[in-house]
Amino acid sequence: MKRIILFFLSLISYCAYSSAYIGIEYGYGSVNHDYKVNYIQDGVSLDPDISNGKVSLFGGYQFTEQFALEFGYSFFKFEDDYSRTIGTISYSGRDYIHEREWDARVNADQFYIAPAFSFYFDSQEKWKANIKTGVTYTQYHSKSMSYDQYEYILNDDIEFMINRHSNERKNNEIGFLIGTGVDYNIYDNLWLGLSISYQIDEFSDSTLAGVSAYYRF
Repeated sequence: MKRIILFFLSLISYCAYSSAYIGIEYGYGSVNHDYKVNYIQDGVSLDPDISNGKVSLFGGYQFTEQFALEFGYSFFKFEDDYSRTIGTISYSGRDYIHEREWDARVNADQFYIAPAFSFYFDSQEKWKANIKTGVTYTQYHSKSMSYDQYEYILNDDIEFMINRHSNERKNNEIGFLIGTGVDYNIYDNLWLGLSISYQIDEFSDSTLAGVSAYYRF
């Protein structure tokens, strides 16, 4: 009988604490990848870097005070470009400025699943530290192109382009994620967090610092 009572008490305690949460995070930092574009004949090399940071939507379920299972989706991109003025040309009785453009970019959609562990470190349970480690699946869409742009000298709204080169490829990669951070309960069920994370797969690896906000139901 005592065991049954203890079981139901523990079950009630478990259900009382269990809760779901959803949030958003913005991260920025350094990224290494294997997508380098070299236009040897033009003497131009492009090495796309992360732009506009990394935006993540995440949600999870807090099973106990210390353990949760988290799912997330992130979007980020790498970009690099270069332009060079070639000169002027005459076409159909008009003078145009001739510019040559080179562009390389990678768009990435990333999904992850990660067990997350946390603990409070103040008596009021306002502050808590967390760590998570999990698996990522990332779809990379890489594209490079070079084109000539002709802009009418007297009206820069009048222009046309001629494509010189374009190439694209897609990679789907399984990777690893680890992150740690500190969260603060700013109001009721609303939390703010600071974090640092590292993610790696065959295409790229990144180290990002992030700021997040999430709501616990």
